[in-house]
Amino acid sequence: MVGALGAIVFIMMAYVSLGRGRLSNHIYQLGKMVCNIIMKVSLPWPDKKCSPNARVNWRVLHEARKKRKRVGFMLSAGLPKINTKRLAMTVIFNPPDKRHYDLDNLLASIKGELDGIAQRIGVDDKNFRPITIDFGQVVKGGSVEIEYQFMECTICTYFINMKPPPLRI
Repeated sequence: MVGALGAIVFIMMAYVSLGRGRLSNHIYQLGKMVCNIIMKVSLPWPDKKCSPNARVNWRVLHEARKKRKRVGFMLSAGLPKINTKRLAMTVIFNPPDKRHYDLDNLLASIKGELDGIAQRIGVDDKNFRPITIDFGQVVKGGSVEIEYQFMECTICTYFINMKPPPLRI
């Protein structure tokens, strides 16, 4: 995926050096294609110790969150580092049983994993907007499916919004 991104950036640079011509629509479509990359990460069900309602010692909580941050970092190993302004995030919780879970507590429980993923892809986690949270199917052991979609890629917006060089006649 990173090789394809490099090729698209090369084409965009060639476009800028040639000026806007018949390529403008194609370059715009290429930029939209890069920004519509969807990355998926599958995580294990959150630990009870990381829940905001858990009554555990602060050291135990710190160790649990640190462990979960490492888990998020390791499981997102295949994700590329791309400078982006916004990432749309969809979180689907597949519970281990049919009990009722509180969505905002579940989101707070995976804060460590989100920090690890943000560290891996080189993005500040304040750029995870909009966030969509939902429940999925009941899965043995439970899981969390996270999908990221680039909303505003800095590379694409730079080349698409760049003014063309003056025409030489």
